[in-house]
Amino acid sequence: MPSFLGKDRHQIEWIRRIGLTAYFLFALRFLRGQVGIEKRKAKNTCRIKLIMKTEFSQTEAPLFEELARYSGKPLISFHTPGHKMGAGLEPEWHRPGFTARIDLTEITALDWQGALEKAQLLAARFFKSDCCLFLTQGASQGLIGALAGAFAPGEKVLVARNCHLSVIKGMIIAGLTPVFIETEILPDWGIPSVLSERDLRAKIQKNPDYKGLIVTNPTYQGIAGRVQKYRDLIGAKILILDEAHGGHLGWSGLDGYNAFEAADLWVQGTHKILGSFTQTGMLHLREKRLEPGSIQQGVDLISTTSPSYVLLASLDSNRRFLATTGAGLFREKSPELKKLRSQIANYDGVRILEDISSEVIVDPWKITLSFLDSGFTGRQAAAILEREFRIQPEYADYNQVTCLIAPWQAESDLQALLRAVAVICNRKTGRIKPLNCFPESIPPQALPIREAFFAPKTAVSLEQAIGRIASRIIAPYPPGVPLLVPGELIGIAEVETIQQLLSAGGLVRGLEPDGKISVVKENG
Repeated sequence: MPSFLGKDRHQIEWIRRIGLTAYFLFALRFLRGQVGIEKRKAKNTCRIKLIMKTEFSQTEAPLFEELARYSGKPLISFHTPGHKMGAGLEPEWHRPGFTARIDLTEITALDWQGALEKAQLLAARFFKSDCCLFLTQGASQGLIGALAGAFAPGEKVLVARNCHLSVIKGMIIAGLTPVFIETEILPDWGIPSVLSERDLRAKIQKNPDYKGLIVTNPTYQGIAGRVQKYRDLIGAKILILDEAHGGHLGWSGLDGYNAFEAADLWVQGTHKILGSFTQTGMLHLREKRLEPGSIQQGVDLISTTSPSYVLLASLDSNRRFLATTGAGLFREKSPELKKLRSQIANYDGVRILEDISSEVIVDPWKITLSFLDSGFTGRQAAAILEREFRIQPEYADYNQVTCLIAPWQAESDLQALLRAVAVICNRKTGRIKPLNCFPESIPPQALPIREAFFAPKTAVSLEQAIGRIASRIIAPYPPGVPLLVPGELIGIAEVETIQQLLSAGGLVRGLEPDGKISVVKENG
């Protein structure tokens, strides 16, 4: 064993310095590596930041503190939830300590069962359904539960491809066979439109044994088609509508676009625009083709046995607010909203998403703007809105930025948005080409969706995934429309789309933290 005992002091010092230098170089490389990992994770959808801290204290409550910090000086809200920092809540919610005091459970001194049943009955009558179930796990809970309760395993269901990823989860859990129907992508916007009658007819002819149809109406950006046309085409088959972003269009004078007019079952994300607390929703159904007990059983399958009574109370309170005040505000404020949209449309350098045709409209309360003609991507425009005007939009991607407006919102908020749009347009630097966020066609299904989901998996790079079978749902988020579902063959178009989305700063759910993609493991 070598020994340094015989070396002189200078040699020992020299060796010590070399060791320290090597240690610090190693530490520097390690830290750089961690930062590199941080950047790659952020680029490849990992939302959890790598926090380089040497000590943690149990006196910290980081999420609670961050929410408290933001709520102390919030930005102007053009995002969900629709109650807009409490503006659309009934006065009782603002009483000190009220929310904590009603955070109760199924105790004997509380007539929770009778009160809940009556609350759901009132909601059913108001939203014109035969039966209503309150949801405390969002519209996703209702969609997944509906699929599990409405169909039997193995049954074939037609699904508009612009569905939310929760529909895919429901297909997997219920063991159904989805037949996807392509939805047109709007030119220059790169977002899905509604399901066309032509495409639906073609799928019906090829799949006469289907049991039902699932349609998203309106879409995330508010694009909606008349619901009766779906009923006319499918006849007595089951029609389920994902109305997570709707329920209010009739109050704005847009008759024919509400789910209750034709659907057997529809699910509302009540918190999105109607104004209840985040993570709440309602499932409505008609009893003509569906058995309420079966739907309840399907919902129970994926529901918590300890629902939040704060959230349940929020739904009940929201229904009362809408029935007595809110629905009328949608009608009353519609002229002001129309004026705002017209003023924005008159600016040079910005385009606003408007009605597609006489049959396909855009929810006026969703203002989707493109600043590509001014040289700004949607994310760049959103950054300006936030940084310079303290405006928080609902959503932004490469092509556009979407703002959600509620009729109980302050007029000063709308004027702030108008001023901000004018300033951005005045900074015009040139034109940017739009980015297409979805391939032109649906990938071929190589394995049944449930089989692929539960099959052995392996993670590979995006380039290595070409020609392999997807084992997870891959979806740009928002809006959560699937780019790939389990069992589909991954092609060059899908990989290029993912790469474009990531390079443009987008969020893609379903990728591994290191940016790899999970595929079905091949034999051998």
